[in-house]
Amino acid sequence: MDNTTVPLPTELEMLLQGVTVAIETLAQNSPIAAIKAARSLKLIAQRTARWPAHDARGEDPEKVAAALGLNLDETRALLARFGGWSLYG
Repeated sequence: MDNTTVPLPTELEMLLQGVTVAIETLAQNSPIAAIKAARSLKLIAQRTARWPAHDARGEDPEKVAAALGLNLDETRALLARFGGWSLYG
C-alpha cells in the first residue's frame, strides 16, 4: 500500500494477507469454494463498512480520497457502495 494512505494495523494487514493466500490456495483445488470464500469477504465488507462509509461521507472528500489512495470519483463510488446510497440520486 502507498505510504500516503491511511495505514492498517499490522495485525489486520497480516490477517488479510493470510486470507488472500488461503483463498488463492483453495482456488487451485476447489474454485467454487474459493468463490464462496470471496463472497463471504464481500458480505463482511458490506456489513462492516456501512457506518464508517456514512461517517466518512461527512469528511472532506479530498482528504478521504487521499487516505484511501483513490481519486474523488472512485472514493464517491466506494462510499456509495458501502454506505448503500445511490451516486445519482
